[in-house]
Amino acid sequence: MKKVQSILIRSALVALLICSGQAMARDPNIPSDFEFGGRVTDTGNLFANELVLYQRLDQRTLRLENGTHTIPARVEIIDHRPVDDWYKEKNAKAVLYFNGDMQMQRVEIHP
Repeated sequence: MKKVQSILIRSALVALLICSGQAMARDPNIPSDFEFGGRVTDTGNLFANELVLYQRLDQRTLRLENGTHTIPARVEIIDHRPVDDWYKEKNAKAVLYFNGDMQMQRVEIHP
């Protein structure tokens, strides 16, 4: 019985170390879809996360339905609205695309 208990404890510790190592390996500057909230759909290689965009505050800062977020510089932002409307306070749709590692790949903004 003690041998089984010892094996179970060791297995639990190994699993804990693996899980915590993966969590620490994630880039802390890249928000996960959980942090962004919204509706998530699987589009094959990427996960799409739809949110309401209230206003684009500057080139990389978006005021979304769940708060204000700065998009990392390496992420492409594609705004399908007329350039004159980019910084106006209007409800639009922002679609954030993440890969399987929850790293943001691109952001598309639709009227």
